[in-house]
Amino acid sequence: MKVREQNLGFTLLELLVVIFIVAILATIATLSIGVVGGDRALTEEAKRLEVLTRLASEDAVLGARELGIRFEPQGYTFLTLDPIRNLWVVMAPDDELRPRALPDSIVLELEIDDRAIVLEKIPESGEPASVKPQIFFLSSGDISPFVLRLRRDTDQAYFTLSAAPNGTLELSGLEK
Repeated sequence: MKVREQNLGFTLLELLVVIFIVAILATIATLSIGVVGGDRALTEEAKRLEVLTRLASEDAVLGARELGIRFEPQGYTFLTLDPIRNLWVVMAPDDELRPRALPDSIVLELEIDDRAIVLEKIPESGEPASVKPQIFFLSSGDISPFVLRLRRDTDQAYFTLSAAPNGTLELSGLEK
């Protein structure tokens, strides 16, 4: 009588099926983390811009000076009015209101007086007189009214930062 040997291991096919399932689950997890990460970056940039805009408004009032902000396709720059030369100059790079670059995946859309504004990059070697802000923070506490949308370039979800003429700022949450 022959004794039958029992296999105590897995077959190659069984191992391949398990590896395939694990690979699919890992891919799904990676993709879902990437989408959430995009929302996180968008949320952080929107909140940072809101805080810096409030800071610029308060700085203009407390410092009794005129400030402005210029939006570019991939960032924004705070400017201050030099009263002696009567020119707008970029804030110092070590200041809280230094120029900021946005991640490539974030797009800015600016509206002033219900009109879309085409955002252009500040020329590197341009004349200082040509650099002017789109939004003004006056020493009286007034702000140029505007609506700014921050969105990902891959979909239509966005944050809205809006300002009323009396200086009230509002950040609306992620909308689709």
